[in-house]
Amino acid sequence: MALARFIRSCEEISPRLLTLDPDIVAPLCTDWTRRVTGHALGLARPSNEAELAAVVEAAVEAEIHLQLQGGNTSLVAGATPWGDSVLLSSARLREVGDPDLTSLSITAEAGATAAEVNAALAPHRLKLGVDLASRESATIGGMVATNAGGIHVVRYGPMRSQLLGLRLVTPAQGAIGRLSPLYKDNTGPDLAAIAAGSEGTLGAVAAAALKAVPILEESVVALLSFGSFSAAAEGARRIRRSPAVSALEFMTHAGMDLVSRHLGRELPLAGAVYLLAEFESAFPLLDHVVEVVEDSVPSTSALAFDARGRAELWRWREAHTEAIATAGIAHKMDVALPIASLEEFVSWVEGPFAAENPELDVYLFGHLGDGNVHVNLVGAEPDDLSPDEAVLAKAASMGGSISAEHGIGRLKAPLVHLVRTQAEIDAIAALKAAFDPDGILNPGVLLPTPKGRHATENLAPGRLA
Repeated sequence: MALARFIRSCEEISPRLLTLDPDIVAPLCTDWTRRVTGHALGLARPSNEAELAAVVEAAVEAEIHLQLQGGNTSLVAGATPWGDSVLLSSARLREVGDPDLTSLSITAEAGATAAEVNAALAPHRLKLGVDLASRESATIGGMVATNAGGIHVVRYGPMRSQLLGLRLVTPAQGAIGRLSPLYKDNTGPDLAAIAAGSEGTLGAVAAAALKAVPILEESVVALLSFGSFSAAAEGARRIRRSPAVSALEFMTHAGMDLVSRHLGRELPLAGAVYLLAEFESAFPLLDHVVEVVEDSVPSTSALAFDARGRAELWRWREAHTEAIATAGIAHKMDVALPIASLEEFVSWVEGPFAAENPELDVYLFGHLGDGNVHVNLVGAEPDDLSPDEAVLAKAASMGGSISAEHGIGRLKAPLVHLVRTQAEIDAIAALKAAFDPDGILNPGVLLPTPKGRHATENLAPGRLA
């Protein structure tokens, strides 16, 4: 009855809005990691903000759950439909406005990808401050919802730092917010900042006004190898002092060897741990970068000054995810540590944890410049959460976070208590109730589900769509 009512409402909004075709819907019901598969009653694809608001209103009236989905690149089942829900996709919200060259900003609808926004900015020598390996599929709405970080957080900050304005469709208030590119607006709590990182639990992003940053003429990428993580951490500490550094990544030999085999290329350098640093400036960089690299005391190093060479060095870092995917279904943990604690955490993962779990292949890489480590485990059953819980609990015990940039989704929802007090969880739940009192949007995401139900109930571990 509820679904029939929702279908009628969608047909009245637009005859092309909703599809129930399983051949279209089913492929969108599996998490990017392939660990879990859900089920959706249908797929709604609004073409503008008015249709988006009408769909949310229809869902409230029919008491139908909506699962928001952008590029479906979530690694924590944050975009996987749960229970009897309808997928609400931003696939048709793709408009990108003309860059505002006075305020250095650009407006984009939720379904536009990071690559599409950068394509609009590039002719003006501008770019987004947030860059991801998944830039071709990651959408602006999803990046806002997860407060995406990526490779340039060390210089520009995460997605929350890029927001000048936001249009958000909420179940309780309808469409709210504005897209004026104001750098200062001290008229109460920043709704755009609140929405960033809320994982679609408060509202559906319709569009965002984003900062644009200059593409600097001088760019150098350095790949450095070290004999130990301790040496690499000391090198990173010295590199971070450079005012020109815009990215500072790390990889271990296990991951680099896997990428080498995946790409069919010889490793460019030998080492136990690798740093990849990018430097950008409006002024010549050669002497500065050479000085910084020599001061970091690597075992060996390679520098790239032209676009092709820089891309080739970056390929060693960005190919990690696809290479790991060829090794099996990976358990992906995304943790943040105080930078001073990174060495202790990595030593624990590669030492005691690996020894206790010899059946697992461990691949570590991440954003060393901001303390973000991606722990990838291959060899565990898709529905075995014990290794995940051990790694996340260790990070939390060291004053870290169980999610640096991927979000909580459904997979981590039962573990929020590791890093949030009950008072904080209650405050987040109260915020959710104010925006979405009936729990229509993304049930089970971010917060534990009502009535004590597990956040991954009604998801099928490991079953492919």
